[in-house]
Amino acid sequence: MKVRRATLLAIAIPATLLLGACDPGNDDTAERVSSDANRARADRGDTAAESIASRTAEVARESADTASEGLRSAGTAVTNASITAAVKSELMKEPALDAMSIDVDTTGDGNVTLSGTVRSQVARQRAEELARSTDGVNAVRNELVVRPA
Repeated sequence: MKVRRATLLAIAIPATLLLGACDPGNDDTAERVSSDANRARADRGDTAAESIASRTAEVARESADTASEGLRSAGTAVTNASITAAVKSELMKEPALDAMSIDVDTTGDGNVTLSGTVRSQVARQRAEELARSTDGVNAVRNELVVRPA
């Protein structure tokens, strides 16, 4: 009977943590499960439950940290892509620029790099102005090379 209870705890505790980890607002799941396991250990004198609960709580905290970091990275990627698209759109609206010859790359907190070729210094400066005036752009690195037609 004691082995069956320990087996049930070994299955129930990780399952509860996994379900709790799906809810980012539920930060106390690991502590609550650990507390429940401690009560079960005290009730049954089962030290295996304490060990399982401790390791499971540790894994749950690590998983929650990893999930939060992944969400932040995904959000940054979407923001960078939208800034790149907005800058490229502004460049395409400008008749004096050949937007297909200009590459736009956005990294970090709205840091934009322009690379490629333009036909004049005026076009190079205009591309930079358009990039700087685009919402979300914090800095522009202009690596455009002037190659007259």
